[in-house]
Amino acid sequence: MRDSYKIQMAVSSAISIAPILFAYFFGKLPIIAVVLCYFFFVSILVLLMLLAYTRERYLLRWGGVAPARMKAENQTQRRGMSSTKYLAVAYSFTDKDGNIIETQTSIRADNRPASIEVRNRILDKPTVLYDPKDSSRNILYPPSTVELAD
Repeated sequence: MRDSYKIQMAVSSAISIAPILFAYFFGKLPIIAVVLCYFFFVSILVLLMLLAYTRERYLLRWGGVAPARMKAENQTQRRGMSSTKYLAVAYSFTDKDGNIIETQTSIRADNRPASIEVRNRILDKPTVLYDPKDSSRNILYPPSTVELAD
């Protein structure tokens, strides 16, 4: 699952409650203070989204590609107000230097058609994009967008 989607979900929830939290903690302030706080939170969250996007873009352009071996899959549900279910996936892969990297990530596991399609594409033929300089920086990626060299 892409990190940018996780950040988008965090952005949407934080944007909706930021003014309420501000008013609760700081009392009744002029509306301009609430608006400024709101735009501050929004700009920080947009910055986080851009960082996730540039990381993914960097890996697509310069990263290495390797087949992944799935080790474990467990369905989980995160705490909080969201009832979204996730699939915790543990996987390993071998980088270009022959090192075996073991890591885990989570993939959205709800019943929306788009989520099902992405989950199936990732789990049918798991592929990893990794940073050649630091293999611990990696993401599972749908294999239709990257190509494995034989």
